[in-house]
Amino acid sequence: MIIKKIKILSNPSVTGWIYNLIQISSVVFILPLILKQFSVVEVSFWLLLSTIAGFALITDMGFSNTLIRCVSLFRAGVKELPEDVSGEELANIESPIINVRGLYTLLKTIKRVYLYINTGCLVLIIIFGSFLCYNLFTMSNNSSNLFLAFGITCFYSTINVATSMWSSYAQGLGLIHKTNYIKVVTGSIKLLTLIILLLLGSKLWLLTVVLLFESFVNYFVAKQIVIKFLSSLPNDLNSTIEFDKGIFKILWKPTWRMAGIKLGGYLINQGNAIIVAQIPNPAIIASFMFTKRMLDFLGAISLVPFSVNINNVYSNFVSKNNQDFRREISVLLFLGVGIFTVGSIGIGLFGNPLLKFAHIDSYILTGSAFVILALTSLLEIHHSMHAGIYMASNKVPFLIPALLSGILILTLGFLFVSEIGVMGLILIQFFVQLALNNWYPVYLSLRLTKWPVRKYIYEMPLYGFGGLRNFIKK
Repeated sequence: MIIKKIKILSNPSVTGWIYNLIQISSVVFILPLILKQFSVVEVSFWLLLSTIAGFALITDMGFSNTLIRCVSLFRAGVKELPEDVSGEELANIESPIINVRGLYTLLKTIKRVYLYINTGCLVLIIIFGSFLCYNLFTMSNNSSNLFLAFGITCFYSTINVATSMWSSYAQGLGLIHKTNYIKVVTGSIKLLTLIILLLLGSKLWLLTVVLLFESFVNYFVAKQIVIKFLSSLPNDLNSTIEFDKGIFKILWKPTWRMAGIKLGGYLINQGNAIIVAQIPNPAIIASFMFTKRMLDFLGAISLVPFSVNINNVYSNFVSKNNQDFRREISVLLFLGVGIFTVGSIGIGLFGNPLLKFAHIDSYILTGSAFVILALTSLLEIHHSMHAGIYMASNKVPFLIPALLSGILILTLGFLFVSEIGVMGLILIQFFVQLALNNWYPVYLSLRLTKWPVRKYIYEMPLYGFGGLRNFIKK
């Protein structure tokens, strides 16, 4: 029994799901306690802290995504990183040997890059965060409490950026199950500690100390996982490993576009939080943010099978024919869409009754507002997976749609939220995403794999269900 449990926890999908369930529990249990204990200003400030932390993660400019692909290629035995992974570079590799020098050189290069990123992140987050929270600082009767929480948030957010480098490197090595496992442990400790502190009447800044501790542990463990793996590899590195400008150029080529895409994604997903936090009604703020976070975390769970297998997707893209590749990615697509669909139906039908049964005052949006918000998230998940598939070609052409969508959602949201409220924000995001983002990555992905749309409509669920059924039988 113990051996079986260990095997289950070594599965990256399982640990990924558990971690995201812990994150959902944080929303379900932490937010209601915060709403009961803190003032309206402090509640708004707490919600904005997560927006600030999210802003920090976009300052890595997409290097983490590119790093996963490059590490997985060196691990597969590629001698030099190709500028465009078209499939020809790896087609003739029969017994790939890990490129140890390539892995060490890549690590040396990316460590220097992240030194500059972390410095810039800290400066930008202080400037952006101060501007965002200035109004709440002036409204608070205990501004020192908010200032201290803000400072700690800036610090742990910068550590999270550094952790993303080590975690991405580990994921490229196929060790994501190990980093996920420690996230499950630290996430569980964080959840229990926050609940205890809130029940004891803790101040806001002390909650951010818990988040700081979690960040430190995750950083240290992810770093040790990578170093231990590299140390175990046989090598004859007789010369000093130096910063490689050639590798940096290859990293930078898709990354600058990813930076714009991340900024656009941030404006799409977090811009609404900035707008809603300005509404002078804490009940509306809580309801919208609660529903949005539930769907966001459900979306994160839905993407776990795809994200933990992304390095296999990149490797299989260059070593298999289109038909076999379609069958493999269909399982991941089917799982992602299926999990979110079933989960969102469950939240819509049973969410509020369960909250009422648990005597929690927060409530989930209902009716057309919830349906449109859930549909928006479903389409987002679908096109995100196709964007990931297309990036196996080392091309990232999603810059303009993402940036334009983010700017439009934020601008139109500010203009119309006072007239048509939260429903206006939901509709704006839905139609903007539908017009600019939801179809484009899907079109590019299907074209890359030579998969006609009419065949995709029935083959994806057919291959996906069949592959999942075979997996369960085995």
